[in-house]
Amino acid sequence: MKSVAIIGPYGQLGTDLVKTFTDSGWKVNPINHLQISVENLSTVRSILKENKSDWVINTAAFHKVEECEKDSEKAWLINSIGQQNIAQVANNLGSRAVFISSDYVFSGNLAVGSSYEEDYLVSPINVYGHSKAAGEVATLSENSRNLVVRISSVFGTAGSSGKGGNFVETIINKAKNGDPLAVVNDMHMAPTYTVDACQIIHAALEAGVSGKLHAANSGSATWFDFAIEILKRTGLKTEISASQTIWEQTPRRPKNSVLGGEKAKSILGKHHSWQDGLERYLKEKSYI
Repeated sequence: MKSVAIIGPYGQLGTDLVKTFTDSGWKVNPINHLQISVENLSTVRSILKENKSDWVINTAAFHKVEECEKDSEKAWLINSIGQQNIAQVANNLGSRAVFISSDYVFSGNLAVGSSYEEDYLVSPINVYGHSKAAGEVATLSENSRNLVVRISSVFGTAGSSGKGGNFVETIINKAKNGDPLAVVNDMHMAPTYTVDACQIIHAALEAGVSGKLHAANSGSATWFDFAIEILKRTGLKTEISASQTIWEQTPRRPKNSVLGGEKAKSILGKHHSWQDGLERYLKEKSYI
């Protein structure tokens, strides 16, 4: 039986990772934040030894972009040093490590309509992106057979414990309350259903894939496009307007961080669109 240790099993992505791997017959060892502090090498060593697995997936992250700017030390400790600890210990135990990274490792300066492929050079423009890019380097420097998985703008039924809910839930709740919405219409990304990201990750581990992999739904949207689609599919109505980003403000964010999915499609054999992912999410949550 193949085995995987999942650090952060109750988060938005972690919840679906546990379900995906369990349903496929893998032995899953969930490791929550009370058991491990990824920035503490000794706890990483003891917990991973206790939960020795073929693979170790690290979903633990300090991902509030504004907070990362205010506390860069914490961002680097969790997103970089923490992953270095995991990759090092996993390698010593004969396991392979999976680092969950982000589309924010890219600058976002690609022309709209283009997407970032796995082999594009990283060029982060904020502390969060820099710390995740360093985590990527640590992962693959420790063992080239490890895997870096970049995700983008995820939404899952468990919600984001660190952020409270997710974008879909925010739009639905505000619309139900009749609150007017102003949503940015000049930042392009690939909204991604966590179930689809997890299926890509599972297929990659089954195939023993290493290096870098983008686990995002296909297509692209602005946050305004995404909000409009949520309202349309749920039948909710509220006043909504398109707003513009002040690009000079801190923290800076990528204008276009859409992740390409050809590698994921070759591994999984299919590549769901973000609209399809949204439809299944809304059905799972009984909104439609």
